[in-house]
Amino acid sequence: MIDALTSKDHFAAQALRSISNSVSGGGDIGEVLLAWNRFDLATDKGQTKGDAWFDTWSKLAEDVEARADNFNCPHSKATSHLRATDYFRTSEFFIRGLDNLADPRRQLALNGTGRNFQQYLKHSGKEFDFFRTELCAGYIIKPEQGVSTPHPLVILPSGYDAICEEQWFAAGMAAHTRGYVVVLVDGPGQGHVLRDLKNPLYLSPELYDMAMVQLVDMLGSKDFIDESKIALFGRSFAGCLSIRAAASLKGKLAALLLDPPQPNQKATVLGKKL
Repeated sequence: MIDALTSKDHFAAQALRSISNSVSGGGDIGEVLLAWNRFDLATDKGQTKGDAWFDTWSKLAEDVEARADNFNCPHSKATSHLRATDYFRTSEFFIRGLDNLADPRRQLALNGTGRNFQQYLKHSGKEFDFFRTELCAGYIIKPEQGVSTPHPLVILPSGYDAICEEQWFAAGMAAHTRGYVVVLVDGPGQGHVLRDLKNPLYLSPELYDMAMVQLVDMLGSKDFIDESKIALFGRSFAGCLSIRAAASLKGKLAALLLDPPQPNQKATVLGKKL
């Protein structure tokens, strides 16, 4: 099993991604290994890998969510809902593509991700708002210290194949613990915005820049945010998008963080040195 997980297989890479999110509570290594074993058995029996992946991870997500609903302890509820959040996200990975946006499994995974993340925030006592504008969607999560005074803000946009809730595992939880207002956001062509079947927006760089400018203007007007301490943290593909957006946000950002910086996405994809 360990040899399979450390192979260059795309499915193994996504299982390892789930394991990496366990550091921030987004998974349990034992549960991930169990799901991988079930996935392996299903494909051995002839099920296609994409279908087996969805069935395995959505079943795990549903089981963990049901367990969460049966707990009386708020902490146990919160931690279980957080794991279910990422398991639902993981389930959808290999049925993505513009040709199957209307696949009902995608909406099941999206709804499960959002529902469980909001239950996690609720049962862990975090004050938050889910917002949806014409161009973006996401969460404003207020610091535990309260909002009686302005706090620094970090904005965490989604990457290429992510959905905004996953940014909580990447850096959101750590920033929140340190007193930041945390904003997890999907821009045009990402996450909740792309999967909104009523009005799916697709990615264009200009539209993305516009979305980030509108978002920062909206956030800067809130009295619990220190307008002079706004950071934009772009990870993965957002390391490319955030560079562009920062050029349109001149004078409005105190910090721009990129992991990795991708000033030339084409060169990155083709494997060329910049």
